[in-house]
Amino acid sequence: MAEPGGSDSKFLNEAADLLFHYLVILKAKEHQLGDVINVLAERHKPENKMEVRRVELPLASELTLVYRNCL
Repeated sequence: MAEPGGSDSKFLNEAADLLFHYLVILKAKEHQLGDVINVLAERHKPENKMEVRRVELPLASELTLVYRNCL
């Protein structure tokens, strides 16, 4: 894992590796990144019970397609 005071390049490379493996696991479980973001939105729903808009992320689909082609 990249060190807190380490280079941005090393950090971004580590982050890319983590994201890649996370997307692979999500795909294997037939979920998308948007599903995870929706869970986070529900956790942080305001106390006044305002409706939280469901998130559809084209970026998550694009990332999935990019990494699907890498597998």
